Amino acid sequence: MSIRRFMLRASSFLPLFSPWEKSQWITSDDTVRNGTSQSFLDIVDPGAPENPFPLSIAKFHGHLDYDTLGGSGFASQRTINDWPGLDLSDYDHIVIEIPYTDGKKYTINLKDTVLPPTESGAEQATISWGFDFQLPATETKQRKGAIDRVVINFADLVPTFRGRVQNDTAPLDLANIKRVSIMIRSFFAKQNGNFELRIKSINAKSSAPSLLKMRSIL
Repeated sequence: MSIRRFMLRASSFLPLFSPWEKSQWITSDDTVRNGTSQSFLDIVDPGAPENPFPLSIAKFHGHLDYDTLGGSGFASQRTINDWPGLDLSDYDHIVIEIPYTDGKKYTINLKDTVLPPTESGAEQATISWGFDFQLPATETKQRKGAIDRVVINFADLVPTFRGRVQNDTAPLDLANIKRVSIMIRSFFAKQNGNFELRIKSINAKSSAPSLLKMRSIL
């Protein structure tokens, strides 16, 4: 009997959201704080005028209002409470493919801790690891099927609690991502009104794929 050791490369690409499934997402707007912002996540099937791609895409849209809450406001869509979660420990960044944007600033958030709702059904706040991104508004004359890509390194995610930056948190546990959310915020009365962002896909990638050790016995 002999033992042979060899190495295999781990996958450097993991599709997170593509194709999109509406059943995985739920609304989480500032109405929980008596605001009036409203968001929707529509799934646009291939062949529709807004989707020239072979797989479904997501259309995040609605109305952002900051007057009701005195300058602050947010609208978001997040993964549902019983979403199975993700292990992203083999990856170091995510890529968001965007075929259309209105030019507003958006945020993607990851959570490694989620608490059950209160008896009244209200969400309990935990640390969010977020990244803000903004692209120029898509021109109507832009080539059909063109996309922009936002690359987000996990090392650049910022931990916040109720919108306030936290400087003494433990590192994000990439092996136990329990929630993902797509958000638009007023940034203290800097943006409001109707919004629309279309997302082709969100994928995890690794700049330097990890190596898996394997052993075979002959």
